[in-house]
Amino acid sequence: MRKFLITLIVVFVLLIGAEVSLRIFFGLGNPPLMLGDDEIGYLFKGNQDLKRFGNRIKYNSYHQRSEELADNPDYRILMIGDSVTNGGVLTDHKDIVTEVLEENLNLKYGVEGEVLNASAGSWGIENEYAYIKRFGTFDSEIVILQLNTGDFLQYKSTKEVVGSHAMPDKKPSSALTELFYRYILHRYILSNSSGSRDNNDMYKQFEKNLEALLGIIKQVKESNEQLIVVLTPLKNELDKKKSISVREMTKSLLDENEIIYIDLLDDGLELQKSHFRDSIHFNRDGNQYMAYVLLELIVNKGLLPCCNKK
Repeated sequence: MRKFLITLIVVFVLLIGAEVSLRIFFGLGNPPLMLGDDEIGYLFKGNQDLKRFGNRIKYNSYHQRSEELADNPDYRILMIGDSVTNGGVLTDHKDIVTEVLEENLNLKYGVEGEVLNASAGSWGIENEYAYIKRFGTFDSEIVILQLNTGDFLQYKSTKEVVGSHAMPDKKPSSALTELFYRYILHRYILSNSSGSRDNNDMYKQFEKNLEALLGIIKQVKESNEQLIVVLTPLKNELDKKKSISVREMTKSLLDENEIIYIDLLDDGLELQKSHFRDSIHFNRDGNQYMAYVLLELIVNKGLLPCCNKK
């Protein structure tokens, strides 16, 4: 009985130590929380500021991964996209593409403007359009829409996923619980294979996505704002340097509507595999590179009227 009690105490102490360590060093037990929405699908809950894997994760009252909106900024840009724009918990707040672009624009022009980041993992074009229909474009001079290769055929993400271990709407009971269910059980033990889709289904979804893209174009134009579309590729597409057909069809639609776009697959831009954190997301260097490409475009075309004389 004495040995059993000693063993029990040791196990208890180890569990407490592991719990505290996971919370302090990794931020487990305190994930960014999600909010289900009938129209948008889901958003990050507003007014969150936390540490996760050593990185600062912050969301303002408009569910954007940004500081709260300034009262009278010298300029305002809204960037909307999926997890590539968002950066995820493995990217610190200061290293997401919007923060890097904002810092560089402010230094370039000697002003105090802001670049807002409206994004969430697995958002499709329909989700992004729904966000803009709900909240508008915040009187931005420029709206930047980031589209990844998978977005052309992607279904609209719905609120049913909110409350899962991957998209929690409340804090887990413990850091150890989150470690097991989110990062061990569902990632390494349970498989999440997706079924195949027929060509007719993919074509119908592509049409829906083009319709949503046209809706974004119309709303931005009606607000007399400049739209920029940045097309981001998958890492393995850098080997082929060849766009898939739906990517080319989307670019044709942008050309027809006289929309400025950047295709990061273009040879002249020299996107590198070293800019990727995984098969789709950019690392710190990749975010800096994308911000640099956007900065060059905005400056060279004089797209910020408020700053052109500075």
